Amino acid sequence: MINGRTVRAAETLLALVPPIETWTDTEDKEFHISVPVPGMKAEALNVILHGKHLTLCGEQKEEEYSCNTLYRTMTLPDGVEGDKMTAELKDGVLQITAPVVARAVPKKIEVRNATRTIGEKE
Repeated sequence: MINGRTVRAAETLLALVPPIETWTDTEDKEFHISVPVPGMKAEALNVILHGKHLTLCGEQKEEEYSCNTLYRTMTLPDGVEGDKMTAELKDGVLQITAPVVARAVPKKIEVRNATRTIGEKE
């Protein structure tokens, strides 16, 4: 029971620890974070950057004895320009975007077929 309301374990887990999806757009050179925050309003959310650590927190009261709480902290990968980060709430999803320096954008390494076998002399 939470705040006088009976909830299932899975519902409690999602309410306290929403999943975070992160990815790097190699074409636009941007790092993206997507967090579902259904029912929360932009003014109830805080996005705090401290060095490479990003904290997302907020609280939205639904009823007199019920509220949704968000608190997540993550470490940003190298090359993310946190000082240029933007945050936007759209359709119940908090979307955070930051540019990535070119050297930090993932690059695909081509795998070629070997022309000789291991141990074979040239």
